Amino acid sequence: MRISIIGVKGGSGKSTISLLLSKALSEMGEKVLLIDRDPLGWTSRILGLEGDGLVKSIIEGKEHGEFYAEKKYNNGKISVIKFYGEGPRFFTDDSIIHKNTVLLNKVEELYSQILKKKFDFYIVDNPSLVDFNDEIVKHELSIFLKNFPKVKILRIYVTDPSEPSIKATIDYIKKIESQNNLGNGYGLIINLVPPYPEELDKSKRDLKEALEETKLNSGFVLPFIENLFQFNGKIEDLEIPEEIKLLARQLKYLKGD
Repeated sequence: MRISIIGVKGGSGKSTISLLLSKALSEMGEKVLLIDRDPLGWTSRILGLEGDGLVKSIIEGKEHGEFYAEKKYNNGKISVIKFYGEGPRFFTDDSIIHKNTVLLNKVEELYSQILKKKFDFYIVDNPSLVDFNDEIVKHELSIFLKNFPKVKILRIYVTDPSEPSIKATIDYIKKIESQNNLGNGYGLIINLVPPYPEELDKSKRDLKEALEETKLNSGFVLPFIENLFQFNGKIEDLEIPEEIKLLARQLKYLKGD
């Protein structure tokens, strides 16, 4: 099962949720590949991967560069592939790759080798406001689908609790879900909610209305947790909120055997 974590706004916690969900699933005994498609590369760094990324490594002739790592947890395992180099150089690298068939084929070959390791879940971390027409999406996704043309694909949307962000996210969900029949929107997470009863209750009402309007199946309100905010430690120290554990159980049930 492939799960893409997406949203409108930077800083809403997409990368943190990608990492938390990957860890939660791995602690349930699942083999997880976290596909870091965000040029910021935060999830890769937390998992100890600080190399150039797959595309940049190929361009610079480093076929054995640092773009893949594995970490074992209990009966499961988290692996991570850093797809792009950090920062705005993505745009330059993407242009170079698509003008050179040899380089393009090498990226496909090395990525496919990693995918053939056979994982139970593929969690995709994304920059803000991606859609199916973005090169940052199409490049990785086209290779993935060549390897797994029948994979179940779900999308989980993330927003902060502000009214403008929620409204923009609802519009974004409608756009993405009408844009392509590849996979389905599954859930919405309202993240970083101030941990006060009135704020949590308001966000729960906002979530209910958003789910009704977007027809998504599941949703969670995540309170602001200081230890998670701007987390910069090791994956071992990352505490998983109960809401993310519940989401992981839902996804494992949906995947089945």
